[in-house]
Amino acid sequence: MQKTDRESSSMIALRWPDEWVQAPALDLIKGTAVGCLLINAEARSRLGAVMARAEAEGFKLADTATPPPGVSIVKADWPGARPMGRPGQASAGSAREPAISAGPTGEPWVDSLGWVVQLARVRTPQNRVWVDAQPAAGAVVRPDAYLRAAADAAANGGRWIVSMDKNLAAGLQARKSDAIETWRRILRACDFFDSHTAWRDYARVARLAVVSDFSGENEFLGQEILNLATRNNQPCHVLEKAKLSDTALRGVRGAIYLDQEPPAPELRRKLLAYAGSGGLLVVGPKWGKPEGTLSTPDAHARFSFYSLGKGKLAVAKEADPDPYFLVKDVPALVSHRYDLLRLFSANAGILYYTVAPAGNAGLVQLVNYASSSFGAGPITVRIAEPYRTARLRTIDGPEPGNVEIASKQGASQLFLPAIPVYAAVELGA
Repeated sequence: MQKTDRESSSMIALRWPDEWVQAPALDLIKGTAVGCLLINAEARSRLGAVMARAEAEGFKLADTATPPPGVSIVKADWPGARPMGRPGQASAGSAREPAISAGPTGEPWVDSLGWVVQLARVRTPQNRVWVDAQPAAGAVVRPDAYLRAAADAAANGGRWIVSMDKNLAAGLQARKSDAIETWRRILRACDFFDSHTAWRDYARVARLAVVSDFSGENEFLGQEILNLATRNNQPCHVLEKAKLSDTALRGVRGAIYLDQEPPAPELRRKLLAYAGSGGLLVVGPKWGKPEGTLSTPDAHARFSFYSLGKGKLAVAKEADPDPYFLVKDVPALVSHRYDLLRLFSANAGILYYTVAPAGNAGLVQLVNYASSSFGAGPITVRIAEPYRTARLRTIDGPEPGNVEIASKQGASQLFLPAIPVYAAVELGA
């Protein structure tokens, strides 16, 4: 894990722990892949000696307000699973008040970094995305939770800013064996993803799309749809409306446009062309007078439908649709037979599916957000694409191993072992 070139794109960023106030603490990270130290403005006044030595030894210094050139830093909740909140309420850390526990099912409520990274990559495609996700103050963080944060960001093409809880920071300073082993595992996880940088260029595959500017009055609903769709293993293309091309919705079965203002004429033309060619376009009352021919008006409790060429326009009846139900409704309206991914025996897991630029290989990455393995039994993953070979890689595992795969009716089923934190399955045609 030695590193001599701190200009490398594989450089790890570390949030400097508050507990490390003396310059010798740099010895704890010297010789590792850590190349950038994030020290906030408040701490800089008392860390002069640390900063001077860090710069002398080649470390870059930055903070979240002034990231290094070519880097975008985005804030996100700490990833993990907890009891499910009430339908229609957002997760903790989002624009609404935190949801209370106890939902209509026993499914966990998953907080993921994935959609945050995807949105940031769309907004700043020229930059690397670093994710600022920190453990809650006073929380005791298990070693696997650090690996989950690293994997969750990397599976979507980003980089987690390593952030320690007080126990790990103090344990490293005291050279405790368990803390040292946790630190080594974090570095191994970062090394793992740096050894597979080609995966960042794989293209995201999705049957649904969300079109918005995801900001201002549209921030909560647009971003919460992405958040909840990720939890439901319904991958979505993230499309900024100002940059929407005529081909952006090609291959998409359902597109959602629910911004608070009607689309500009050119955007409206593109969205209607998509629906007329056979897609389902979901809009809100702010869309204005619907195009097409009204179908049975009471066919659905939350939508009115209009026939439009080969497709449909679905107009939400409520001015502010509940994102929880919306994310459940749209795949059903499109038809679940078009679901791209299905995950069995792992209700706290999320799948990320991408394909190689040449189109001859696929990649499924699984992140387990629970505090233990997905389960004692095997996991089954269904992908609505035909593949013939599958090889499994894990962060802490040995060389990749073959995975049992079955193809039927143009789809593939993967039979995997229990996954403690993360696994990647490389798929061949």
